[in-house]
Amino acid sequence: MGLRRIFSIVLSVLLLTTFASPQKKTRKSVKELIGKWSTIVPKGERSKTMITFHANGTLEYDIGAIISGTFFLHKNYLITYFNDPKKSATEVDTSIIKIEGDTLYQTNMHRGKNILIKSVKLGKRTLGSGIFGKWLSQNFNGYKAIQEFSSDNQVLVDLIVRSINGTYTISGNSLTLNLERSPTIKFTFSIKKNVMTILQPGKNEEKKLIKIDNN
Repeated sequence: MGLRRIFSIVLSVLLLTTFASPQKKTRKSVKELIGKWSTIVPKGERSKTMITFHANGTLEYDIGAIISGTFFLHKNYLITYFNDPKKSATEVDTSIIKIEGDTLYQTNMHRGKNILIKSVKLGKRTLGSGIFGKWLSQNFNGYKAIQEFSSDNQVLVDLIVRSINGTYTISGNSLTLNLERSPTIKFTFSIKKNVMTILQPGKNEEKKLIKIDNN
């Protein structure tokens, strides 16, 4: 039985299950998924992949060449279906996803292991525009550091000993950092002129960052 036939059967079963159960959560998840996403990768390990989900159920992978396909979302299960020109074969992939703000967490199985892929949503970058640019911190986990926030929600923490890539999201006065190989860090923050004050919940010590460019 070909992969196309297998996919059709799986899709039909999921559709029947979908229409037999409430879909408010699934519809909301689809709406959050629509748009362009860029994978977050550790510096120097591999190139980024751009993924665009459309409201009509189609998608494109940009891996240097554009690969078109379709997707189906059932609760937190994402099924993608596309033709891989490098393999001359039909690819069907199922993963478990979670969306928090502008960050997509996607877990799938590869060679018997669960692989977590993080992506950040691109576009709509008006919120928090005052944070864009480079900021000097006298104490970032014990080190002097420069934190650079870009308009596509990427953040680079440049320590004396090494640099750390990641993403950030803003909700009101809440700033969340998702740094590679590190747990999520949440702060409250405020900006007055060229000074950003941050406070980590549960800690009484405020930290001040000085803006060092004009972005």
